[in-house]
Formats: sequence, structure tokens, C-alpha cells
Amino acid sequence: MARYIKRLLPTLVLMAVIISLGAYMLVTMISAESAAQRAWNNVLELDYERADRAKSAMTLVEELEALEARAAGESEEVRGLRNEIAEAWPGFAETTDTGEVTLPPMNEMKTKLMLFIKRG
Repeated sequence: MARYIKRLLPTLVLMAVIISLGAYMLVTMISAESAAQRAWNNVLELDYERADRAKSAMTLVEELEALEARAAGESEEVRGLRNEIAEAWPGFAETTDTGEVTLPPMNEMKTKLMLFIKRG
């Protein structure tokens, strides 16, 4: 019996080492996958937040479009709405030397905002 155990002992030790390495690799792979999933969830969350911001900016752009269609000239209300759009979506705003906010054309703003809304 002792001879049998002496023969079997190296095989058992080798099997224990192989099982330990396999378990280590499995745990490492699972933790890497969970880290990648957390990173992907963060990306999705940022997309949803940006889509919400784009929706609020889109309503402002539509208000501005309707206001500009009703009023032919510049008014305080138009300037205020442009400033709100610039705050809601800073990528659109360009400030002139006089401090006035200029925005890109309506179609361009709507197209860009719709892309972000669809992504969210």
C-alpha cells in the first residue's frame, strides 16, 4: 500500500498544481471580463446622459426655430434662447468679439443632436 501511495503521490501533486493553475486562470479571466463589462457600462451611461442633454438642447433649438420664424429680427428672447442652447450644448456656441453667441445653422444643429439622441 505504501508503495502504491509513493507512486501515486507525484501524480496527485501534479494534478493539484494543474487544477490550481486552471482555477487561477479562470478567476483572472472572470475578473478581466467584469472589468471590461464595468467599462462598457460606464460608456453606455455616458451615452444616455449625453442623449438626455441632446434632447433638452433639441427642444431649445426647436423653440429658437419657431421664434425666429415668428420674429423677423433679433430680440432679447432670441438672444436668451441662443445663450440657453450654448449652455445646454457648448459645442455649438461661438462667441463673437462683441460677446454675442452665434450658433451653426438649424439643420446642422438638429442633425448633430439627432445623432446623439439615436445613440442613447
